[in-house]
Amino acid sequence: MSLNDLKPANTKRARATAMKALNRFLSAESTSMEHVKALIVADPSRAGGILVTLMDMFGVYLAFHAGARGLHLSRHSIAQYFRQAKCWLLDEYPVQGGAVARQLLSLGRTLEHHCIKRESGGFVKKEVACTKDDLKKMTSYLYSTACCASDYQDAALLCLLWYHFGRASDLAFVRKQQLTIGAGGVFFIRFIRVKTSDEQTLSLFPDEVFMTCPLLALALALITKESPFATLGQCSRRTSLLS
Repeated sequence: MSLNDLKPANTKRARATAMKALNRFLSAESTSMEHVKALIVADPSRAGGILVTLMDMFGVYLAFHAGARGLHLSRHSIAQYFRQAKCWLLDEYPVQGGAVARQLLSLGRTLEHHCIKRESGGFVKKEVACTKDDLKKMTSYLYSTACCASDYQDAALLCLLWYHFGRASDLAFVRKQQLTIGAGGVFFIRFIRVKTSDEQTLSLFPDEVFMTCPLLALALALITKESPFATLGQCSRRTSLLS
């Protein structure tokens, strides 16, 4: 008889259920717990990193795995499975696990925050990504109906947003001095983030399809400008398209 025999039956069932979930995850990854143990025995110095990687991937599996009915696990089940699996690993490898216990705790908190945000409606359903065919349709419409300089600036802005998605706010600060031609005819735009002051670059290459060619879009926007500006696009009090 040992102290493990004195543990409540509910605790034992929770541990067994969590280990089944861990084994299902390992099977889905075409591996097994025996293989994980063999890796730890083969190189004890990497044991801590192996445990962190294992629990990290297991947490992602729990967060996004859908059951037979297509439903995600509840927040309580995810937290229980992760905690029980972590405790089992710490019991099996007390020395190696103790060195990374804080990292494992941080992983658990991240997973819990994700589940809370998901249940509280913090996540929204993402729209289908804008493909290059979609970009072609939009720029084709802009070019075919263009009647003033701002229409060509709209097309240039659209191309830049597509090739550098997520930097819309940074495009507002693009100046002509930030445009350069590198070796091999590569077109560079240098972005300086406002918050970090880190300079980031965007490489633009000629596209065989002129409707989606960012260089052509920029050239048309510059050619059709009504008057010279220091910024890449034409500014006005009412609109500011590329600047």
